[in-house]
Amino acid sequence: MEGQRRLLPTICGDSGSDDHYNPSFVYSEYPLAHPVTFFVNEAPRDLSEIRVHLKAMALPDDGELDKTIAALLELGALRVEEGRYWANSTVITAADWGRIIEVGRPFVQSLAARIARQREQLLELIRAAAVQAPDGDLLFLTVGCFGLDWGGLAVLQAGGHSGPDRSFPGGGHYVPFAVEDTGGLHDKVYDGSHTGEAGGYVFLTFGDHSGARDAFPDLAWRLPRQVASMLVDPPAASAVAQWAWATGEELMASCGRAVARAAGRPGVGVAGESNDDAAGGTDKHRQELYEALGYIRDGRPGAPFFPADAGEPVGAAACVVQSIVDGWAAAEMRNLEVSLAGIAPVRNRVPMGEIINAVWHILFAQVNRTLAEGGFMTDPTPRGPGRARFLAMVGEERFYKTLTTAIRWK
Repeated sequence: MEGQRRLLPTICGDSGSDDHYNPSFVYSEYPLAHPVTFFVNEAPRDLSEIRVHLKAMALPDDGELDKTIAALLELGALRVEEGRYWANSTVITAADWGRIIEVGRPFVQSLAARIARQREQLLELIRAAAVQAPDGDLLFLTVGCFGLDWGGLAVLQAGGHSGPDRSFPGGGHYVPFAVEDTGGLHDKVYDGSHTGEAGGYVFLTFGDHSGARDAFPDLAWRLPRQVASMLVDPPAASAVAQWAWATGEELMASCGRAVARAAGRPGVGVAGESNDDAAGGTDKHRQELYEALGYIRDGRPGAPFFPADAGEPVGAAACVVQSIVDGWAAAEMRNLEVSLAGIAPVRNRVPMGEIINAVWHILFAQVNRTLAEGGFMTDPTPRGPGRARFLAMVGEERFYKTLTTAIRWK
């Protein structure tokens, strides 16, 4: 499969507990999913056409095609109509990406300019949260993630432009989309928020998908699969994966307590104390881990720590951004939809709400890049080769609940 075109599957929502309904797992487990999806995304195909196409690409079948198609149908990535397979979710090829960037340029410039004019108002609200972090970092998280990503999607969903989520077994509920993985295409595409909760704390990373994120919750998510891959026996691999998952969550909870102590807010977590916290401290090895990951620096928080009462002012700042998105959507959404007529997902009759979800990610990522490169907010630097551009944060659980309540859009 080396040298073949590949997709970067993405979801907007929660994949749930069943990996068979997690696009990242399916496209990793079934390598033929990539060429099959690209082929049917061009036009509907029957099974014989797919087999001929794979043979022409010198890709071995060995019975894997039937399994791949079954997995993609179960995932909802394909559908069948009159014996032909259609792409059933939004697939953005490199060509369609370029078209979206081109038609979206005036929208991006307009949104970025409107937001930039509100910088002082946004900073006044954010500073009221008394978070120990540079203004640029707080703007990157509040404007880029809470305002444009979470808040912008809430505005578009309330207006009937985006969504709704699909529901899956295992508790999954999300809008799927996939982008062609062309390496540098994803550098500074600031559209990816990863969130996890443990021990009364919320962990977030926000940034691009140009590499790995060595921070929570990403580390806790990667740990089970990487540990399990070292075992051959399936029951043993499953058992060690469950152990690794629990260990990852406990590390997150412990990290949250450590950062809270560094911020002068010990004992705010809702979970029980672990052995390393019993004496009011963190054991040496965990302390070294949290320092290496950048959560603790010289005894102080190395990543922004949002206390519970920061939810209201930060939420108010995010709502300023939402209001800008709302005005833009009312004036421009119809023009945007018309300009997308030539891309493959429209031809494949993917629901327009799902297409707009994917397109909005591309557009607000460009807004974020414009603002970051213009000095409005932090433009993250990769921590090393193969690493993404992102910022990490920790917050108390009530901060997260207050914030997400504030950005609901009626």
